[in-house]
Amino acid sequence: FYHADVKKISVNGKEATFTISRMEPAFTGSDSELYLNFNVPAVSAGNYTITNGAVVLPESAGHSVPAEIDAIASGEISSVFPGLSIILTPENNGAAFHIRVSNNTTETLKNATVSLILPLRYQKGIHRVQIAAIEAGKTWETTIDAGPRSDDPIYLRDRTMYRVQADFSAGGKIGRLHAVLAEPYTAHAEDVFRDTALVAGPFPKGTVKEVFCEKASRPDRALPQAGNAVNLLWRIPETSGGMPFTIIPVAGFQPGDDTACAAYEKAIADCHTPASGQILIAVDFQSNGAIRLLQEHRLTKDKIFWIDGVRYDGAFSTRKIELAPGKHRMVILAAAVAKWAVDANRFACGILDDATGKPLPCFRP
Repeated sequence: FYHADVKKISVNGKEATFTISRMEPAFTGSDSELYLNFNVPAVSAGNYTITNGAVVLPESAGHSVPAEIDAIASGEISSVFPGLSIILTPENNGAAFHIRVSNNTTETLKNATVSLILPLRYQKGIHRVQIAAIEAGKTWETTIDAGPRSDDPIYLRDRTMYRVQADFSAGGKIGRLHAVLAEPYTAHAEDVFRDTALVAGPFPKGTVKEVFCEKASRPDRALPQAGNAVNLLWRIPETSGGMPFTIIPVAGFQPGDDTACAAYEKAIADCHTPASGQILIAVDFQSNGAIRLLQEHRLTKDKIFWIDGVRYDGAFSTRKIELAPGKHRMVILAAAVAKWAVDANRFACGILDDATGKPLPCFRP
């Protein structure tokens, strides 16, 4: 079990000695008693209670779930625990973190556990430090090595948040204080379909003519507009907060709470189902010859696409298409499905080199 441990200390004939560390109620979220079961019912357990042959492991004094909880931004002073503050400071570009807990309350913080909680890019997500006491008027601080982390752009496309959680006993009560450090958002764009495609629509089904798509897919001419209304213009797909490269695993877009879609709500309400609405997606790319197309499942099967004026339909995923080396343009006419109809980065497509299997460089038309 995470946060629990059983260690054999010694064996003397038929008698074995173990040390058992139980999970903190603060970690389990409950003050419920935990039970230690054996292959045969327990007969004697010293000062511990036996219930139905199992030894009851109660929580230790001062180690129960929090009675009071507060959350602050790093550097602020808690209103629930007046005088208590936490400052979290990244060091060496996030390779380490300095934590400073200032106890300017009138109580000593006892049996404290300070936890550094890191984003998904870090191999170890939680680092914990046990502290016997932080006396009133005193400050405790430490620097924690964050350990290995990934530089994959998938973890860098939204605002990054770090958190310190302090659990403690003060004045006879168990408390918990969260301190959050949010880094400013920086877009990390890549020259792939997701970050370079333009989107237009939704359009009422049947209003986009195939002859328009055929002409729009020719890379030797400017991308023509399909309409004059704001939702019909070619645009960079955006998610919550106007962040073009937001992706769900870190933070940001949540279904039903996409503020960037506000301007298109009425149009989507009128034509948001595969039976009644369509969208256009356009992207330019550079190939060395034959390509292979991949799609993430959110891109509807109800679609037609054109490359350099040639029409294709049917299977899309893993499809091989012979092309001459050079610049090309792909235009997709697809069914508009709910809100993601205005957000092309939520249906990740891949345009790959058929020989190497690597993504080809893509550009905005």
